[in-house]
Amino acid sequence: MIQYAGYTKINPFTGRNKALGSKQIDEGQFDESGTTPYAHGAAMMVKREVIEQVGMFPEDFFIYYEELDWSARITKAGYSIYYQSKGVIYHKESITMGKESSIKAYYHTKNRIYFMRRNFSKIEFAVFSMYLILLIIPKSFLKYITKGQYEHLKSFNRALLWNIKN
Repeated sequence: MIQYAGYTKINPFTGRNKALGSKQIDEGQFDESGTTPYAHGAAMMVKREVIEQVGMFPEDFFIYYEELDWSARITKAGYSIYYQSKGVIYHKESITMGKESSIKAYYHTKNRIYFMRRNFSKIEFAVFSMYLILLIIPKSFLKYITKGQYEHLKSFNRALLWNIKN
């Protein structure tokens, strides 16, 4: 089962992208290596000179979007990011946070907004903010309330507040 064969670029209006090959059976369809906009945080190799020039992962992220932000900084510094098709890494996805936990709701929401603030223009972030206000917030509130996930809702609200305060 493939988790990652590169990424698509993040949509500047929705703050979303896709992991190519995600949840697909490996039948050789991603056997060609090449550039990708973002590295996957589960496994990567990085030259020392890149780290020396760009720095380490930003600590404000902790989990989710940190490797995307770092990748954006790396490409802005003039480096390319590659997906290596011959590499095989075994990764148990979402074991630490769980597939759907209140902790994941917090960090995923907080860091998605924070990533957009750091990596897109003011106009793009304004459009994303409208998408957030008109679609993401109402949809998330409705989802968490109808599922009775009140801790998730609290975490979601804390993530929104973190971005307002910071």
